[in-house]
Amino acid sequence: PQSLMNQLLHETKVSVVSTEESESVQKLQKQTERIQAVIDDLSTRIGNVNDASERMQKNINHLSDSMMQAINKHRNQMLLAVQQTTEKKNQKLETRKEQLKDSMQQLHKVLTNHQKMLKSVDMDKKKTQT
Repeated sequence: PQSLMNQLLHETKVSVVSTEESESVQKLQKQTERIQAVIDDLSTRIGNVNDASERMQKNINHLSDSMMQAINKHRNQMLLAVQQTTEKKNQKLETRKEQLKDSMQQLHKVLTNHQKMLKSVDMDKKKTQT
């Protein structure tokens, strides 16, 4: 009887331990499932962040490329305007320079003629005086 009692007692302990172990295992499994769900959620979030980052980088690159194209177009227009203005100014200055050269030549002719006339008058005076 005592060994039967021991056996029953031992089975009861084993049964209690098995129930506690079973509950512990179930708790651990549930906690593991929750942790795995959090890990899965974090992995999804990481993927979403990476996707969003990639989209933003593409958008930034596209906008930067568009801005650079606009800036380069504007720069080229400004350079062309400066070049055209320079050419127009130089053309006007060259025209004025040529006009002044012509005027100077005409003045030189007039001066030369006046000098000839003055010499002629001087010679006439000398002739009349003698």
